[in-house]
Amino acid sequence: MRSSLRALLLGLTGLAVIVVELVGLGLDLTGRITAAEQRTEAQIQRLGAGVAPVLGGALVVGDLATAEQTLRTMNLDQAWREVKLYEADGQKVILDVSPSSLAPARAPTLLRRILPLDLRESRTPIQSGGVVYGILAISPSSVSLENEIWSEIRQRTTISVHLMVVLLVLVNLILVLVLRPVRALGLSANRFGAGDLSARMPETRLAEIAPTVSAFNAMATNLEGVLGELRAKEAANRRLGTILEQTEEAILTVDLENRITSWNLGARRLLGRTAEEMLGRPLASLFAEGVADPEGMVNRLLDTRLPDRLETEFRSADGSSIDVMASGSPLTTADGQLDGHIIVARDITERRRAEVERAELESQFRQAQKMEAVGRLAGGVAHDFNNLLTVIIGRSEFLRDQLPANDPLVRHVDIIAQGAQRAANLTGQLLAFSRRQVLQPKVLDLNSVIGGMAEMLRRLIGENIVLVTLPAPGLGQVMADPGQIEQILMNLAVNARDAMPTGGRLTLETSNVVGDEAYVRHHLGARPGAYVVLAVTDTGTGMSAETQARLFEPFFTTKGPGKGTGLGLATVYGIVKQSGGNIYVSSEPGRGTSFKVYLPRVDAVPDTAEDSDDAGASPRGHETILLVEDEPDLRDLALEILAMHGYVVLVAAEADEALRLADGHAGRLDLLLTDVMMPGMSGRELAVELAARRPGLRVLYMSGYTADAMAGHGVLEPEIMFLQKPYSPAALAHKVREVLDVPAGNRAG
Repeated sequence: MRSSLRALLLGLTGLAVIVVELVGLGLDLTGRITAAEQRTEAQIQRLGAGVAPVLGGALVVGDLATAEQTLRTMNLDQAWREVKLYEADGQKVILDVSPSSLAPARAPTLLRRILPLDLRESRTPIQSGGVVYGILAISPSSVSLENEIWSEIRQRTTISVHLMVVLLVLVNLILVLVLRPVRALGLSANRFGAGDLSARMPETRLAEIAPTVSAFNAMATNLEGVLGELRAKEAANRRLGTILEQTEEAILTVDLENRITSWNLGARRLLGRTAEEMLGRPLASLFAEGVADPEGMVNRLLDTRLPDRLETEFRSADGSSIDVMASGSPLTTADGQLDGHIIVARDITERRRAEVERAELESQFRQAQKMEAVGRLAGGVAHDFNNLLTVIIGRSEFLRDQLPANDPLVRHVDIIAQGAQRAANLTGQLLAFSRRQVLQPKVLDLNSVIGGMAEMLRRLIGENIVLVTLPAPGLGQVMADPGQIEQILMNLAVNARDAMPTGGRLTLETSNVVGDEAYVRHHLGARPGAYVVLAVTDTGTGMSAETQARLFEPFFTTKGPGKGTGLGLATVYGIVKQSGGNIYVSSEPGRGTSFKVYLPRVDAVPDTAEDSDDAGASPRGHETILLVEDEPDLRDLALEILAMHGYVVLVAAEADEALRLADGHAGRLDLLLTDVMMPGMSGRELAVELAARRPGLRVLYMSGYTADAMAGHGVLEPEIMFLQKPYSPAALAHKVREVLDVPAGNRAG
């Protein structure tokens, strides 16, 4: 207890005062009792001598009454406890005048018990003329002595109490002065022990304790510095430990025997194993089963002479392999001795996946570039070829109409026309691949298109192949050319049929998907958004990676001679791309093939309008037509066809000539029939210029392909009237009549 020393010292001081007082009182009482006995003895002797003559005379004459009266008078103040008169032999009592009761003592009973005061009996002979007549025995009373002693005790007690109080106050003051620095030292030590490093003891003037205070303060200052450094190091170690635990990298240490001695949270997250599982296990146990020579990999990992980090595979808790980049560094003791190694490993699975994806995208990009280059070449060839085929087809029909039905030349003319038509179909496929054909998109429901073609496709693929359709409920709409979508289905079905010569299953499935950023990263040219997917899957022979790399190239085929043109899938590729979509294939040899066509989803109602039928007799007219065509043979053919059908025709070879003819013609111009791609001003630019000069002028464009200003990405705008080359005379006559018959409020151009 903090006050135990003070209480002890104060208690000892009080006890010492009490002991001193008791000893002094005892000595004083002894002296007082001895003096009282001597004083009483002398008094009794004097008293005896004084009354001896009276008592002697009374005894001589035998007057006992006088003797008794004399004795009673002598003890009126009851100072004597016993007063007796014995005979001369001192044995027989003659008179006993002892008081029956004494005056009460003022001293407490306890004092009389502690200090029994029995004063000795004093005897004095009563004699006369040398003869002893009796013995006077007097025993003094102790009441007065007790009262005297009690008075003395009270007086000394009062003095002792005051003295003790004064001494205790003095001692307390001395203790306060002496113990205050000691107590301060204790408090400072307690604060310091509790962690308050700033605890110091105030300086003191007491010479006895000043060195201790100085030594304590110096020690506290030194300890504060040392403990501060230790705490700073501990805090740094804790921060480092937290960093090591929270870092994404897996960090572990091994001893000189390459056994794991520590395992951070990053390692647990990476491999799914706890420190309890891994501590003590060999480092080689981390490597995946597919890693050859794990011990050799450990040596490479810990070899500091190799500057590059090691890329390898670790095994996770579920047995799967994880691509990691790892490095090892030596751990040394304070004296520089090797104590183990620290290994840092980072998960590079995403990086490896990104590298693979980048390689795939680069391959897709190179393939797209190649396809684009081939497409441009094919489109250019098809355009020029269409111009020639238009002349061949048109002239063949003219020649056929001029020959009698039984003329042997009719057969040859029909063969020429059929060959030209097959060539036109071939150029159409080339234009589809090069994305330069004319599309007339409508809002379509792919489920409806597939349902409408199901029976035709079953006949196309044969009875040994089962056709399964899986239309998705709530399928979104797409904007596409119905005929081209049907072409996609037919080409893919034929491709699947040829891959299943012994039969199998062909599945047509639709679905809604949302292309996110991950989809865009994996597919070159794709954009985020909502798509409708058409999946065409077969159980056929499948394809190798090499075949898939060239799958959409025109004229590439794995079929034998005479069994395919190599344009079927190229046509599908071109239609999909021109429709704003993407097509992907997944296949393995012996495991079938799946084509997935992604078309942008639109929010619109499907268009159910029926196409007009151009069959029937060629229509005639009388309107005035301005014909602009830079190819002479085509220009002459178109002129003859129009003239045969009753039209007035103004002919120009290029745009400037057409403008001059229009300005010089005083009459009405009803229709501009113009090629699109011409030297100088294009057909679209010519139409714009003439529309300003001739308001209400109708326009009909002709072209072998549509990679020009009149069509965005080959998709014809709704207000544009277009005639695809090659065309027949009847097709030209029908299209001209169709444009001329457009109501005045709906004129296009």
